[in-house]
Amino acid sequence: MKPGTFPQGWDEGCVHEVHAQCAAHTEDEAVAEDAAAFENQSQRFMEIPNARVPNMNSPLRAQRISCSTPRHVVRMAFLMLAVAASPVPVFSLNITVTNLTPPTADAGSANAVNGAWQGGSITIALVDYPAAWTGSAASYIDLTPAGATGGNVYAVSGSELGGTAIVGGHTHAALWSGSAHTYTDLHPVGTLKSFVNALTATQQGGVVFLSADVRHAALWSGTSSYVDLTPAGASQSDLNAMHGAIQAGSAFMDLPGGSKDHAALWSGTAESFVDLHPAGASSSSIYGYDGLHQVGYATVDGHAHAGLWSGTAESFIDLNGTNNGSWAFGVAGSWQVGQFFAGPNAQAGLWNGTPESLINLTPYLGAEYNNAQAFGAWLDGTSLYIVGTATGPAANSQAVLWTVVVIPEPGPLFQIAAAAALFAIVARWKKAAKIGHSRT
Repeated sequence: MKPGTFPQGWDEGCVHEVHAQCAAHTEDEAVAEDAAAFENQSQRFMEIPNARVPNMNSPLRAQRISCSTPRHVVRMAFLMLAVAASPVPVFSLNITVTNLTPPTADAGSANAVNGAWQGGSITIALVDYPAAWTGSAASYIDLTPAGATGGNVYAVSGSELGGTAIVGGHTHAALWSGSAHTYTDLHPVGTLKSFVNALTATQQGGVVFLSADVRHAALWSGTSSYVDLTPAGASQSDLNAMHGAIQAGSAFMDLPGGSKDHAALWSGTAESFVDLHPAGASSSSIYGYDGLHQVGYATVDGHAHAGLWSGTAESFIDLNGTNNGSWAFGVAGSWQVGQFFAGPNAQAGLWNGTPESLINLTPYLGAEYNNAQAFGAWLDGTSLYIVGTATGPAANSQAVLWTVVVIPEPGPLFQIAAAAALFAIVARWKKAAKIGHSRT
């Protein structure tokens, strides 16, 4: 039962009516009513401590019950209200951080995670090199292929990694299977540069640049041949995330009044384009997709707002809250990750479907870091793995892995059951004491 909602058949007015009737009872009448209720084997008898009963003058939400309902039923309703009205968490989080940047690197960034693998880059002498890890700095793997002078990893699917390699001074879409020598160059002939941003078991998704200012969403199947997903009515597009046969990103729509990015879904062709742009937003894009939900941002009143979708424009949930701006980059189950601005520095954020659920991951990094972003998430049972980057006044960018263990805790229904059992025991003790007193 959630605060502020009415279960089916419940309302507020009858509770006040019942309360008025109960308040008019004398103590003898109340005792007689409780005794009759106790003898009725079709009902349970419970009492509620005064401290657990909410203010009777405040708005209440309780079950519609007749005004002849015994006081013990009203007490149980008040118990349920008291518990439901209290913000009782149903889980707690144990959060630890691992710095993935190897000691030989000047800096690093972790951009994607899937299963045991993380992907990103390390920086040496201002040059980025594609990197993979399996949970520690010591596990670092240099993915730079022979003949390449740098690169980056933006997507992971099992031991498959996708990103870029710098070849002949140009950025080429790249695919690896866990080591540098497995490199496949996906760069299409005739394009300026290309990126892999997303992976499934059989396909790769990303962007090809036809010129310096024109980018098109691209879908590969293991070779340099690609499918252009740019829909009719759009001049440009991006593919940022994939799951199964569905791709997600944005399309730069040419509309009256100016062109704007619109959050987009595809199912393998340009014609399958679905516009997820929420009403009232000036621009939007999808950055993460887990098969059920999409995350990204929508520009509202001139500010980027982290957003959560469930396959339609109407399903958009604004996660920004009161922050100065936010973006969601990854999603795993009921969790979303990204960054938000509550002050001058970016903070890594973890949401659980609402703006109020936001958790700042930056303080877990230590006092030397005051700026962080979370780029990807992977959920394995009750363990959530989040990757990103962190910097500080005296610290270069570091590739980081947050491990979040979700610990379930008793919720309101459990508390109601436990309280009911306790009060039933007390009621029986009082009944026994009363009978014993009457026989002396």
